[in-house]
Amino acid sequence: INESVNENLLKKTNQGKTGWGYALQNGTRTIEDYEEDGIKGVKLTCTVASTGWQYGSFYIDTPTLSRLKSATNYIISFDIKSNIGERSIGVALKRGDSTNTIANEVKANIKGNETWEHFSVKLKTIADLSTITIGNQVVYITGMSKVGYYAIRNIKLEEGEQESAYSKSPEDLAN
Repeated sequence: INESVNENLLKKTNQGKTGWGYALQNGTRTIEDYEEDGIKGVKLTCTVASTGWQYGSFYIDTPTLSRLKSATNYIISFDIKSNIGERSIGVALKRGDSTNTIANEVKANIKGNETWEHFSVKLKTIADLSTITIGNQVVYITGMSKVGYYAIRNIKLEEGEQESAYSKSPEDLAN
C-alpha cells in the first residue's frame, strides 16, 4: 500500500448500512450496521441462499460517476470479514440490473475465516464512457451467495495504479 493517500471517490463510507444494498433473486438476506474496533461498517447476511443471481452493492452518486475517466485504472479496496470459508469475490462498476458497465468485473479470493482481510483489485474503465448512461451505478460485489455473513468496512475507490491507505472522501471530511 502506498503511504501517500489518494482521494477516496466514494462518499458516506464507514457509515454503517448507509449506501449499501444486498440483492438476491430469491432467498433471504439482511443488511445491518456493524461496528468493530470503532469503525462502523456494514454486515450483509444471507440466511437462505439464492438459487439465482445475487450481489452486494455500494452506491456511487452521479457527480462522482461524472468524474470518472474513460480507459483509466482505478483501485477498489475494502476490509472484509466473513464466515463462509474460502471464496472468490468479484467487483465491477455497473448498475444493479447489470447494465451500463463502467468497469468489468475483477475477482480475488478471500479466506472467509472470521478475521479481517484486506481486499483490493485494479479495475479499468471502458474505452469510452460517453457510450453508456451515467446514473445509478454501484460498486457491484459478487460471490456472496452462500449462507453466512460478510462484514465490510473502509471501502475506497481511487484513481491510479497503486493502492493507498483508506481515507474518507473530501466531501465527508468537510462535513
